[in-house]
Amino acid sequence: MQGPSRQAYAAFDDRLDAALAAGAGQAAEPAAATGVVAGDSVATIGESLFAFAGLLRDQPLVRRALTDPGRSPDEREALVRRLVGD
Repeated sequence: MQGPSRQAYAAFDDRLDAALAAGAGQAAEPAAATGVVAGDSVATIGESLFAFAGLLRDQPLVRRALTDPGRSPDEREALVRRLVGD
């Protein structure tokens, strides 16, 4: 059995692969299934990931809140959605 973090990472990895394939013009799934909005590019995805990583690096309180085992996965997801938008 895998922990929630591994499951979340696996789901993210699958969506990222699909988004990168879509950005390269090799979409394996429709955009609605991957969560990718038409026009997203690999560069935009990369910039967004680096920006979020910078946020986590620069804001230890946010980093702690997202890794706090006392918070439910739903609470952590809600925090991420508030930070980056839906």
